[in-house]
Amino acid sequence: MKQIDYGWVVVIVVVLLILVFIKPIIGGIHSAVDKATNRSGYERGKAVFYDAERWAGKGSYRSCAMCHAPDFTPEPGKQVDMKRYVPGKPVILKDIAANYHLGVIETSDDLFNQVISCLTAPDKMGCGQVSRNAKGMDDLLFYLSKL
Repeated sequence: MKQIDYGWVVVIVVVLLILVFIKPIIGGIHSAVDKATNRSGYERGKAVFYDAERWAGKGSYRSCAMCHAPDFTPEPGKQVDMKRYVPGKPVILKDIAANYHLGVIETSDDLFNQVISCLTAPDKMGCGQVSRNAKGMDDLLFYLSKL
């Protein structure tokens, strides 16, 4: 009796798995390399992300980290005045780098539009109009694209 060789099935499955997972793997590699090679841009963007007085305007205390970083804690004596802020329940931003390479967020303009929707919404940051050329915006977008 002749035995059937199933080696070709294994090869096809391996090829399909590579095709499905290659973009997230490459995205993660790009993210790690970018963080290592552009550490100062990453750190400046992180500072903008956590800065509770940059976008909120005079007298307000709001930052991206309030709603998106599990390690955020308000400074002593500062009153958080953002409607959507729920202490201890952050909406974690993760896999942005992988999504960047998967086509969910294809360009920095797409990422900027996501950021603007949060910065301008009255129940979130409520900053009003924010320019693409605002000080720190490029650093913030760089930081977010590496998460």
